[in-house]
Amino acid sequence: MLYDKITELCNTLGISVPNADEHGHYYFPFEGGLELTCSQHKQGIMLSAPVIDLPENVQEAEDVCRKALHTSLGIMQKSPDVVALDKKTSKIVLYRRVKEERHQKTLFADAVEEFLNTLELVRNTVGKKEKAFSPPPMFGGGLQRF
Repeated sequence: MLYDKITELCNTLGISVPNADEHGHYYFPFEGGLELTCSQHKQGIMLSAPVIDLPENVQEAEDVCRKALHTSLGIMQKSPDVVALDKKTSKIVLYRRVKEERHQKTLFADAVEEFLNTLELVRNTVGKKEKAFSPPPMFGGGLQRF
């Protein structure tokens, strides 16, 4: 069943069908460093994609995880996607399970498109570096007592 959906998706996208790896996973590289993985799941098809590598610096890693948690909570309201930490690869990963009823050709392609749009949103949100606060120039870089 997965191979049939992958074939239909590739026909829709106008690309050739990639070979599955030894675990039966199909990989699709896209522009901007996006990579989609499709695999068979007992209750449907699992879509997954890395969002960002976890920084080695502990404080930066905590900040990324905090952003990922907030983003995941935000998208849960409108999307079936889940943001999670893959401890083996030290990556934040986005997942979506596509249920059986969405396996119709157009519905599966739509689910993949929605997933890629959410992936781009999550990557832009979680990967964004926040600027550190700096006082306005009138304070000369620090607060002064009068």
